[in-house]
Amino acid sequence: MLTLLIPCRNESGNIENLLLSIQKIHTVQEVIIIEGGSTDNTYEVLASELEKLADSRISLIRQQGKGKFDAVLEGVQASTTDHIAIWDGDMTIDYNDQNNLIDFYFQSSPLEQARFVTANRLNPQMSDSAMRPLNKIGNMLFAFATKRIAKIDVPDALAGSKIFPKKILQDEGMCKRALKLDPFGDLFLLSQIRPNGLRFSSINCEYKSRSWGTTNIRRWSGGLAMSRFLLHLTLHKCNKIS
Repeated sequence: MLTLLIPCRNESGNIENLLLSIQKIHTVQEVIIIEGGSTDNTYEVLASELEKLADSRISLIRQQGKGKFDAVLEGVQASTTDHIAIWDGDMTIDYNDQNNLIDFYFQSSPLEQARFVTANRLNPQMSDSAMRPLNKIGNMLFAFATKRIAKIDVPDALAGSKIFPKKILQDEGMCKRALKLDPFGDLFLLSQIRPNGLRFSSINCEYKSRSWGTTNIRRWSGGLAMSRFLLHLTLHKCNKIS
């Protein structure tokens, strides 16, 4: 019923905690960890620990392309269920909140009333050092722009944890075009809510500081790429990737 996708890059020191946390995620039929672009030994550590764990639900793939959205698309291609959950490998949103998102997705309405659920990190629960001030401002600006352009009232447009029906990513051509415009995939996924008739919900989560390592996000180049994507939506009358 649900596949949990975990993009994982330069997280070798997080692997033990990540695998322990995966065991506490419920309502998941399969877990696909997508490692790509690491400059450390993340893949090797994952492969070694998964061999010891011997959990048939969890599989590891090495990303062939580049960027987070590409990793998600490769995970979607490998998945066998009808619903997708994304959970970032840095675990700045912990398993309790990820479980809350999953519970809400499946329990709040019948599945025929398909919905899109995302985390909201921009709330008073956020750890003081979890997000740099400029990043917080950027997140708020992108949320405002997404509301105006994509007509989605989202308080946190760039949160990594999302759950949605797999069908919204079945148009391979559109996904490939979107990949060139939005390397993270956050804004593209949000732009697919209205065209697919999905009910949108945003759930407050506690955004925590990283317990190991540093962020993989390049603030300025990433912000520029997402700005170009929103401009594309504006010029093409919203929600159409041409």
